[in-house]
Amino acid sequence: MGDEALMANQVPQAISIYQEGTQLIQMETKSDEKTTLTSSSYIATAISIYTNLGTAYSVMAEQSPKQQILYQPKTIQTYRDAIMLHQQFSNHPSQKSTTAELQKVNKVAAQTSFFLGMEYQDTNDFEQAMTSYGLAYTFDPLHWSALANMAALISDYPNFRSPDETDGTTDDSSPMMKAYEDPAVRSEEALMAYNKAYEILTSTKEEPTDYPSNPNYMLSELQYRMGKILVDAPSDRTCQIMSDKQEQQSVDCHQMAIYAFHQAVEYDDTNEQAKHMLAAMTADATVVRASNPYVTELFEKYAKK
Repeated sequence: MGDEALMANQVPQAISIYQEGTQLIQMETKSDEKTTLTSSSYIATAISIYTNLGTAYSVMAEQSPKQQILYQPKTIQTYRDAIMLHQQFSNHPSQKSTTAELQKVNKVAAQTSFFLGMEYQDTNDFEQAMTSYGLAYTFDPLHWSALANMAALISDYPNFRSPDETDGTTDDSSPMMKAYEDPAVRSEEALMAYNKAYEILTSTKEEPTDYPSNPNYMLSELQYRMGKILVDAPSDRTCQIMSDKQEQQSVDCHQMAIYAFHQAVEYDDTNEQAKHMLAAMTADATVVRASNPYVTELFEKYAKK
């Protein structure tokens, strides 16, 4: 019923239904902990209800700045409550679920963690967003979008710091925050995350979680972003790749960037950014430069800075 109300954009009604569900879950897990917290089907359903409630709160938060102040904290807390249920289930001493049952619950919790990461990202909480995306990938190794979001977050770290709650200043005290002060660390970790997301999407062994409706567009975007990281590498830096003989060899990072941009255009020939970068990095006359509208727009943006 709650799902139907949410799909019909009857959000307050959906929230009311989901709230009743979460209240019932709280009573049942308290009165019969052993039965509820060791049942994979019960916990998967319970996590889904909490997650859907959080999503309904998120929809309300998008209505206006005032609504955001009211509902975004509720969204975050509800997603956290869902993940707490997963933790109680996983750590229960009487837990005897099969591997397949655990994987089913993990996949549901992975999506919740991913949604939580996006909420933290929206509030500029870099560390919590990173932790949530990492948790999503831990729960579900096929969750390519968690890796892609993590990579984007790392790449944009200089413009995406967590404000200290007490005085509004930047809090860089944690090891994670300090590590990402180093551009080389950011580049390496973002590149690895993007590459892993790309590997998941191009794998023929298992179906990726939430496979995109337009995979070529996403594959092009991933290659473009990897190219951008590589092109910013120092000119004397080399990249390590595996040869066909599974031997590690060093290559010029800028050559790898050209290859990435070329791949991006191969996947999506409307990727104007990749076409422009490819043309700018090569002197090959056969390379078609990006269209004039894109070049004009690019220089207009530059002039405004």
